[in-house]
Amino acid sequence: MTLRGRVLGLALSVAFAPAFVALAGLGVEGLYAQVLDARVREAGAALAGGADPEAVAAEQGVRVRIFAGADGVVGVGDEDGDTRRAVGARIFGEATFPSFADWDRAAPDAVGEVPDGCVVALDRRVRVCTATATLPSGRTARADAIARRHALFLADDLFAVLEIVAVGAAVGLAFATALGRRLVRDVEGLAARAA
Repeated sequence: MTLRGRVLGLALSVAFAPAFVALAGLGVEGLYAQVLDARVREAGAALAGGADPEAVAAEQGVRVRIFAGADGVVGVGDEDGDTRRAVGARIFGEATFPSFADWDRAAPDAVGEVPDGCVVALDRRVRVCTATATLPSGRTARADAIARRHALFLADDLFAVLEIVAVGAAVGLAFATALGRRLVRDVEGLAARAA
């Protein structure tokens, strides 16, 4: 392969790197959603089997709440990934990094009103997975897990993704081409002098 061909290959790889990163982000978030759903289902099964709610919350990394009829939530094991959320909120801003508190304000808290399974909520910015179980004591418990959808949120708006990729590709291609031309010109000048 000629030097010009190698430089062109480098320019193209730099130009389309944002698209590959976006695709990788979509894949990781999609896989994480499946893991989240499995964790919540396992937590629900463990709770129904009589496992300690605090232990279930810690082991599965989910939030477990116990409902006591008219008394409402007599909460247990509130896991929201506080460290990850604090970092994410600083990077992306509070509005783009919703928490369980945001979900609780937006969704009804009554047991029967939030279906089991996963739902996309809060303006498509999160996926919340839920499993309800009846404890041996007769009380109802609910395991919840939340995942932010940064890449998938953008994927819901294909035009925004294409816009980001196009701008990234144009800037990357221009930068790599300018750098490549200079490199090729210097090497060709050196080869001409040597000849």
